[in-house]
Amino acid sequence: MRRKLYMVFIFGILSLHVHAQSQVENMIRDAKKYNAAYLANDFELFTDMIIPSVVKLAGGKERMVKISKEHYHTMTANGMKYISITPKKPSKIMLGGEDLHAIIPQHVITKIGEDKFARIAYYLANSNDEGETWTFVDLDPYDAESIKIFVPSFTGDLEIPPVEYAQKIK
Repeated sequence: MRRKLYMVFIFGILSLHVHAQSQVENMIRDAKKYNAAYLANDFELFTDMIIPSVVKLAGGKERMVKISKEHYHTMTANGMKYISITPKKPSKIMLGGEDLHAIIPQHVITKIGEDKFARIAYYLANSNDEGETWTFVDLDPYDAESIKIFVPSFTGDLEIPPVEYAQKIK
């Protein structure tokens, strides 16, 4: 009997670990898709992958597409070119209301003229389907209190890292 209970316990722990691992894999998969949409100027798909409450507060999808295009074109019109955006291992996944949240660092490489720059940007990842799919928002303009306005389910239990400024690379 003890052996059976032990086996059930071990199986339960392994199941949780495998589920959490697939949530992280799904998050990284979706972050890559989100980044690729931005780099390809596919602002329709990009907007579809922004946390829905952020899109709603921005005035809806059409308005958010317009804002995203304007932001991208402002940055690139001044000579900046995005080279790559690569997701890294996220923070622990936390429950916020009915949503899952994590902070996912992204390695961003840009180019201005002949100079390349690298930085780590932090995004809030949000899932409302137990980690099957994820949506995102760049945390640069937010702190722990202001993000709660845009993502009401965010509890603040995850620490938002400070903004990192780009460093010149070779």
